[in-house]
Amino acid sequence: MLRVTDGLNAHKFYGGTKIIMTATKFFSFEFFIVALLLLIFWVMQAVAQIFFKYGSGGSSVKWWLGFAAGNVVGGSSILLLMKLYVRMNPNLALALGTGGAFLVSQVVLSWVFDSHLLFSQWIGLLLITAGMLLASSDLFYK
Repeated sequence: MLRVTDGLNAHKFYGGTKIIMTATKFFSFEFFIVALLLLIFWVMQAVAQIFFKYGSGGSSVKWWLGFAAGNVVGGSSILLLMKLYVRMNPNLALALGTGGAFLVSQVVLSWVFDSHLLFSQWIGLLLITAGMLLASSDLFYK
């Protein structure tokens, strides 16, 4: 990828295609699609973790049901991550996708299974959020 900047515009060249990103990109349809894909990916990953946790305690039938359901939902969510790779920088897509999925999964698992997060775990979640914002800061300051 080649990037040339001139003022507020950032010109990116992907395989000969020139994409101009301006300050109005956050109100664009493309930004909405990326945000929606990320949100759905995070929810699907959290649902997969619930199935895995559900299946981890109990009979072998319960284990296999949790294992199968978790892999169907979690495996399907990877298709969304692949769509994100096409729409944005792959490093950023992976950072936002997996970081957000971890955050959402931790909060949802603690809520669903009534396992309270410690203060230090909340600090860790805040630091991960800060890391995600730092990784995506290139999007906000172009």
